[in-house]
Amino acid sequence: MMENQNNNFDTQPTETVMEIKPRRVWWKFAVGAVIILILAGGGYWAWDKYFSPQARKNAETQANYQKYLDWQKSYEAAMTADTYGGKTPQETLDMFIDVLKKGDIELASKYFLLREDGSVDPKWVEGISKTKETGKLVGAIDLLTKAKPAGSVMSGYFGFEVRDDNGELVEDISMRLNKYSGVWKIESL
Repeated sequence: MMENQNNNFDTQPTETVMEIKPRRVWWKFAVGAVIILILAGGGYWAWDKYFSPQARKNAETQANYQKYLDWQKSYEAAMTADTYGGKTPQETLDMFIDVLKKGDIELASKYFLLREDGSVDPKWVEGISKTKETGKLVGAIDLLTKAKPAGSVMSGYFGFEVRDDNGELVEDISMRLNKYSGVWKIESL
């Protein structure tokens, strides 16, 4: 009869129950391992992308490159808007001399090549102002009217020379083409 009672119970053998428990533990372990791998990979990615010395250097390089692009854009805009000058070096020199004869120092300074920030270099305004204040402006204008083309072997550059009666170089005028606006500018005088 006992034997009969045991057969009536619907139970699984002990071995089957033992097999189920390890599967549940295995899934928990697998999920935990995947989570740890994701966190470790994400941590490494964040370190490599944002916090490592190389990442900081890359970010700094990118920021500097963006600053350069911004500077280049503003420089090109300033150079494109700079229309003071002639289509030829001689025309620019003649326009510069005419403005000096009128005594307009501010306008005369605009015939010089702009600085890298797109502004007129104050040294030209100061130099022309001192020449005018010391009464030497008429002599400077006379000297500039004697300038003869010297040319240049480089494209976009041109020079003028002023020589005395003995053929000695008295003044050298260098000009450069503003390729953005197509006008010639005085580079040095």
